[in-house]
Amino acid sequence: MDGFMAAVACSHEPISPSKMLENVWGEEQLENVKQAQKIPALIFQHWDDTRHLLASKDAYEPLLIEINKDAPLARQWARGFVLGIDLQKQVWKDVFKDENLASWLIALCLLADVVMPEFKEKLQGLDPGDHDREELLEVLLHGVDIYYAYFKQCSRTNQAPDTKQ
Repeated sequence: MDGFMAAVACSHEPISPSKMLENVWGEEQLENVKQAQKIPALIFQHWDDTRHLLASKDAYEPLLIEINKDAPLARQWARGFVLGIDLQKQVWKDVFKDENLASWLIALCLLADVVMPEFKEKLQGLDPGDHDREELLEVLLHGVDIYYAYFKQCSRTNQAPDTKQ
């Protein structure tokens, strides 16, 4: 959930509450009325917290929770981020074309152990197990703030900034 929300918050594009819940919670039915009120409220509170943290001067730190002891720690977070990008692919299209910005997404794909179609060629032959997870996590920590700033500048100027400087 945290990775998904970070990707959507980075893009500065609005998302409807129903689309947010659909992607975070899925089709699972809530057991009672109390849950039906509390869980969406907690999800939206986390959404607000994520957006405020990204907008602050503090560095963003992903919320990493170990779900499966056999899976690398950041895999679920990275998969959530990929899902957030996938939901707003049109917004991210310029990032895919920019070598400087795209390199972080390649590290993200390695961490998530997924292949985004935009990077299929670059990921070919790369094995996630061959890369130091700690290094990938360091890259991950800086990338979210970079994308947030990139999209913030895009929303101000209505065009993609030059990242090759």
